[in-house]
Amino acid sequence: MKQFPLMVATVVLTAVFPLEEAKAQNTVVLGPHTVLSGGEYSTGGGITVAVELRNLKGMAALCGAWSESRHLTIYLKGKSKKVLSNAVVLVNGNRAHQNLQFLKETNPTSSYTGEDGNCFELGRPWRSSDSSADIAISIPRQLVYFDRGKASAAEDIWFRQTETSNPAWGDGRPPTKRKSGPKIDTSENSNGKGFKP
Repeated sequence: MKQFPLMVATVVLTAVFPLEEAKAQNTVVLGPHTVLSGGEYSTGGGITVAVELRNLKGMAALCGAWSESRHLTIYLKGKSKKVLSNAVVLVNGNRAHQNLQFLKETNPTSSYTGEDGNCFELGRPWRSSDSSADIAISIPRQLVYFDRGKASAAEDIWFRQTETSNPAWGDGRPPTKRKSGPKIDTSENSNGKGFKP
């Protein structure tokens, strides 16, 4: 009976404080065969994920890094980590791991070869076929910011995976809209300057 309150407290704490994300177990220098993927935000800019399989003391491990565009709207602050939590890595078409928050954050770059990457062991021995395995990254389309009241100038912001392999490489600024000037009237009733009197 004395242990009952402790058990209840444990359940409550687990509900309030969810399990932590998978922690990186090793750091390596990424090689030339990293697989790149990522996606874009509807307001401009995006994230890039770079991963590879590595043999760590006889165990298969997923290693990699990620980056986000240098210029993102303030509403996206801290949102990229949430996007990474929904990402899935497939090895030869089979789900190998979900939640890439353990990846090392780095600055956007044109190539991730030579960048530091964090690793997470997959819980199985390294296989000789892993060196030529087909690796794919799947990141679901998701709503990352929702303006409930629509009272601000913000808009709902979506993330979607793209075919572009390195979406974070670039300044991330959305394309500027050209302001339209006054309509010019070239009819006979105009004052000769293009406007109606």
